[in-house]
Amino acid sequence: MTVSLRVRNLWVRSAQSTLVGSASFAARSGELVALVGASGSGKSSVLRGVCGRLARGLTCGADLLEWTLEGAPAGRPLLGRVVTHLPQEAGVALDPYRTVGAQLRAAGARDVEAILGVVGFDPATASRVEASRPHVLSGGMAERAAVAQALARNSPALLCDEPTTGVDRPVRLLVLRALREHADHGHLVVVVTHDLPAITPFADRILTIVAGHLEAA
Repeated sequence: MTVSLRVRNLWVRSAQSTLVGSASFAARSGELVALVGASGSGKSSVLRGVCGRLARGLTCGADLLEWTLEGAPAGRPLLGRVVTHLPQEAGVALDPYRTVGAQLRAAGARDVEAILGVVGFDPATASRVEASRPHVLSGGMAERAAVAQALARNSPALLCDEPTTGVDRPVRLLVLRALREHADHGHLVVVVTHDLPAITPFADRILTIVAGHLEAA
């Protein structure tokens, strides 16, 4: 299942200000595209805008916002079916009332420990994480569990908002490598990050957002 995204002159506004003035870019299956920029530059707002997950009180529009699935325009696809959006806050992505293992199996993981290993958990720790509810995990562990859940869904498109902020550099590189491999298996992956040195070896293209403006090269 192939998917592509085209965005032209996307904007995001609140009642008081403009968070994104104009953003234009494209992405397709098999690519990992990085959106980089300083804090407050509008990275997360762009990501939420293209998948229809804006915070309350924000509005979004664009000259063109088109998802194409298997060659046919699909409009804004259903989250989870075609697009998985991984928010920056792991607590939002994970259900606090179910174990991580139960959530990963519900997302489609056949081997929970294996997919936790992909994001850097050794077998003993993976077994403990699998049996735990998210609130007992550290922030970095919950973040990695959320990435594992997103990978397990196997959606054609995966949009990740700062998926490695809570982990140290060796684990960060493992997570980014897992996202690179996800793209190599034919998925569209977009990663919002402020960590340009870490993302550079893994990205097909790096797009920079400056003060709410992004223009694809």
